[in-house]
Amino acid sequence: MNYELLNTSFYDFILNIKKYFNDEKNKILFNQRNIIKLISYKEKKYVIKSFKIPHLLNKLVYKFIRASKAKRSYLNSIKLIELNINTPKPIGYVEYSSILLFKDSYYISEFFPYDFEIRDVLSSNKFENRNIILDRFVEFSYDL
Repeated sequence: MNYELLNTSFYDFILNIKKYFNDEKNKILFNQRNIIKLISYKEKKYVIKSFKIPHLLNKLVYKFIRASKAKRSYLNSIKLIELNINTPKPIGYVEYSSILLFKDSYYISEFFPYDFEIRDVLSSNKFENRNIILDRFVEFSYDL
């Protein structure tokens, strides 16, 4: 197991990430290819993203050549915060691997309350203030 944390008070959480993630009482926020769950830990809400287990070639690539998606998510969120972009606070990431192959990974952040997801706006012409939201999203993406 390989991991990185911003705060050592999450050590137990990280060591038992699979137990917390697989707990049936946790709410699934997203389940298409990757799975995102809302989890309570020490009376606060967190989001854990479990990335799809990669195919054989990527198991080798993530083990020896390229950072995992979980690690990149963690590092990218730190960079966004440094750029003063409002984003969920990263907690850490965890990677599991064998001697030769990458297995699976998790990215953990604080829960960030939101009004809607951009995919909801993109998929519905009837979304209230749709054009304003899309204009601001395009501006944000361009600035980024």
